[in-house]
Amino acid sequence: MKTLAHTSPANFQRRFYYLLNFETALEWLAARYDDLWSDDERAFLLAFPRLFTPTEN
Repeated sequence: MKTLAHTSPANFQRRFYYLLNFETALEWLAARYDDLWSDDERAFLLAFPRLFTPTEN
């Protein structure tokens, strides 16, 4: 995940810890249970990290 230049990594991690945790969980599940995913689920696993990058408001 990319962070904005004006957002410190520590601040980004504090503000979006839930998103980082979810992405970590998805990566872990995808790596270990690839043979169990349907085509739609696999497409979600690949597409989710590219949906957006949180911005500093």
